[in-house]
Amino acid sequence: GERLYVEAIELFRELISNAYDADATEVHVRLGSDAIVVEDNGSGMSRKGLEQYFTIGSQEKRHVSVSPRLGRKRIGQFGIGKFAVLTVADEFFIESRKGGYITSVLFNKKDWEESTTWALPIHREPATVLHHEGTKVTLSKLKRSFFAVDVERYVRQVLPLRARKFTVFVNGKRMTADE
Repeated sequence: GERLYVEAIELFRELISNAYDADATEVHVRLGSDAIVVEDNGSGMSRKGLEQYFTIGSQEKRHVSVSPRLGRKRIGQFGIGKFAVLTVADEFFIESRKGGYITSVLFNKKDWEESTTWALPIHREPATVLHHEGTKVTLSKLKRSFFAVDVERYVRQVLPLRARKFTVFVNGKRMTADE
């Protein structure tokens, strides 16, 4: 997956596209010196959904090409985009709420590479009223950083910012489509 992405900035397209496909109406990207967080209010993922998310080459979006809630034509295709994050981070944490549960995975590249019996470390726990449906991806152990202005420019160029009921924020700034 890492070798398929020439430019590390493509990870933002991949993560925000996943949120769009999950019927998110808002996506918040927060850039920090020690972490990058992409959080949405989409439909979230159950344990089965998170297992599907980690299935490389998944055909799920081809078989279900329209999102269930908002009827959006899905823009993801091959199920490998999530690994674009490995171009900039050695670890990512996915936390997703669907229904009454929070399901999460901590993916550590070093642990995965060194293990001969690696299994997807999925955790599930009851959600509280403080959790909203949606997904939060936190990239840590960063290998590089990004300037907000570069991420803003890229997001404006490659994402469907004119789509109905879809808003992206980068460090709190609302993104609008380039004319």
